[in-house]
Formats: sequence, C-alpha cells, structure tokens
Amino acid sequence: FSPIFDASFLPDYDCRVVVFMSRIEKIKGCDILPQICEMVVSRVPDATFLICGEGSMEDSLRNELADRSLESSVKLMGWIDSKKKIDLLKNAALFLLPSYGEGMPMCILEAMGLGLPVVSTDVGGVPRLVENGVNGYLCESGNAEAIACAIVSLLEHPETLHHMGVESKA
Repeated sequence: FSPIFDASFLPDYDCRVVVFMSRIEKIKGCDILPQICEMVVSRVPDATFLICGEGSMEDSLRNELADRSLESSVKLMGWIDSKKKIDLLKNAALFLLPSYGEGMPMCILEAMGLGLPVVSTDVGGVPRLVENGVNGYLCESGNAEAIACAIVSLLEHPETLHHMGVESKA
C-alpha cells in the first residue's frame, strides 16, 4: 500500500526533472549526489534535480554543488510537507534514491504510486520494488557513474520513461 496513488495521473516524461526525497545523509547516497548531478547535467543540460529533505550533510552538499557550479540545475528544497511532496513528484519525470542501505523505502512506493520510474541501488528491499529494466534501474551502491548513466538513458528516452512509469504504477 502506498499512501500516494493516483490511478488517472501520469507524469510529463519530457520534463527532465529528477526528484530525490529522503534524509540528507551519507547512507542515502548524498555523498555522491553532486557527482551524479554533474555527470547528468553535462550530458543533459536541461536536466533539473530537486533534492528534498534535511540532514547532517545539507551544508556540505550545498557547498559541493556550488563548487561544481550546479546551483541553477540542482535545487535544495529542504523539508517538504505532504502536499508539496505530491506536487513535486507530479512534476517530475523520475525518482532517484542512490542509497547504501535501505529497508523498504516508502519514498520509492510513493513515487511509483504516481507513475515515476525509479533509479536506485540494489540494496535492502529496493529490488523487491524496482525490477531492473522494467520499472526503473538498479545500480551498484556507490557507483555514481552507473547511476548517472541510467538517469541520462531515461531522460534521453521519454518513451522508456513512460513505459517504466506505467509499470511502476502497476
């Protein structure tokens, strides 16, 4: 059961917006987020990342994004409430969670409930939710290049995003 589900809604898969929603901590892969964002934006210049959440890495993440001149492509949204969460997810093309460790992440279920494909890592319960190549891509944790390549591949192929989004919702 996902607390966010809209049977009639499908995202605009041409929008090139990637959403991350979780705690801003190393365990969630925030240490490699700047590298991922930089690699994606270098290949898909109109890609936008919305990083939602709070945590101990906020300042270092903000500084590293600035050092990489990514402020115009990566927005740190801070903590968001339930209504804003739904709005942001509905205005995204895909969901990103590059974790090193997970249980059964509710954020992935919520993204799937709105038809978003997921790029994540093959840790914890994530492979029970994301079938690699079907409703998203699973990458090795810590492998920023593989994660970025998966995102680029999806952003460059909206028809694949659409197919995977339909599979996520199903």
